[in-house]
Amino acid sequence: MINPFLLVLFISMIAVSCGPTEEEIKEREAFVADSIKRINEEIRIHNEKIEVGKQLRQNWIKNMIEEIDTELRHANNRLKEIDDFVIGRSLSTKKRQLREQRETISTLKTTKANLQTELAKTNLFKSFDFQCTPEGTINYLFEAAKSNDFSKLRHIGDPYGELGEGLYELTTIEAFPSEVQNEFVNILSEGRIMGEPIINQDTAVIEIAVGYNSDRLNKVKLIKRRKHWYLLSLVM
Repeated sequence: MINPFLLVLFISMIAVSCGPTEEEIKEREAFVADSIKRINEEIRIHNEKIEVGKQLRQNWIKNMIEEIDTELRHANNRLKEIDDFVIGRSLSTKKRQLREQRETISTLKTTKANLQTELAKTNLFKSFDFQCTPEGTINYLFEAAKSNDFSKLRHIGDPYGELGEGLYELTTIEAFPSEVQNEFVNILSEGRIMGEPIINQDTAVIEIAVGYNSDRLNKVKLIKRRKHWYLLSLVM
């Protein structure tokens, strides 16, 4: 009589040697096809949302340029008023006021040109290795402040455009006057992370110490878009 155990073992060996059945192959192919389809759909939606984010950023920059154009008109009118007014004012005072007003106009023109350059860069989308963790993104903020290199800041805000108050300004700081940049440096150059990040699925909250003596505590919210972490809100 044939041993049942040996019979099962023999049948199993035959099944293995024969490979998967046609039905199993179809199931595997269907699984792979569905997985590829799902991933492609996720990428499509991701790219669409990035395009929306680009549009939102473009609109914000355009609004800033319009505001500067308005300020420039007022500043030029003020320059004319200073130049025309002569009663009860010394020549030295007039020269000083004209110089200061021309400096204001020059700063506005430079900022407008910088914003126009920034507008042209909105179609760029980049991510970096340091964004693979929430801490990496925050630490880059501190390093940017220490080094005065703001060239990557435009890429660390939420690419879908869901940015909290002040983040458009922060991620466009390279376009702004040195006074604004210096304020950013003063606040964040001595910054440090306090404790571990609180991560909930694709969002994270990190507490940071900022300020001249790292004596102010603030919370930063980040969001994960596919494999990288971006700023969502930051109050300074």
